[in-house]
Amino acid sequence: FVWTSSPTRLKRGTLLKAEQFQEHPVISFSTRDSGLTAAFGTWVAAHDVRVRNVISCNSLNAIVALTAAGVGISFLPKHYVAPLVKRGLLVALRSDPPLPAVSYSFIWRRDDNRRIVSLMKKLLLDELDFRVPNLLWDF
Repeated sequence: FVWTSSPTRLKRGTLLKAEQFQEHPVISFSTRDSGLTAAFGTWVAAHDVRVRNVISCNSLNAIVALTAAGVGISFLPKHYVAPLVKRGLLVALRSDPPLPAVSYSFIWRRDDNRRIVSLMKKLLLDELDFRVPNLLWDF
């Protein structure tokens, strides 16, 4: 994951310090069950970072669009937004303290032995790849 911003809000490579999170809205997932929401909450608490304004959204594409429009900053999957960074629509930022590593998990009940569960896991593992650019960005 990488902190991102519109180039009109912050310059590429800007090092975000704790106090800057008071100056820039953070656009983040609104879903409580999201791993990103949990990672962000843990990171904020562990480093005593005070965020003045959080804009919550439940769509990754909307978060990307709001960030590119200069509404705020967000942390997004690095490979997923790489085409937008390359085109100059987003800039990559750094933070001190750095973002935590976020891993994805497929979770199910141990006693759920339905074939559909193992099939869903296989399909997800075969297809999930944040390096694949979003088709909406191909213009």
